[in-house]
Amino acid sequence: MKGDLSAGNLAAGEFFRMGFGMYGIIDEVRVSTNQRYTDEFTPPLRHKPDVDSLALYHFFEGQGTMVRNASGNGHHGEIIGDAKWIRMG
Repeated sequence: MKGDLSAGNLAAGEFFRMGFGMYGIIDEVRVSTNQRYTDEFTPPLRHKPDVDSLALYHFFEGQGTMVRNASGNGHHGEIIGDAKWIRMG
């Protein structure tokens, strides 16, 4: 991911513009105001928003192109390109 949330331009899989794309599953994305981890870790199944969360995307929507930010800070996202919703479990 790269970009500046305050400018409204954060992108995951930036290489799609060059024809490479990303192959895989994204379940949770959190953008924070600080460094959270310095060593290997096992992330929780679901992150919870806190004061350091700028953006927290759970990808619960299951359809459409909008991704809601659960941090309470706005910064909702948009899915573009050939991404598809899939049901897990």
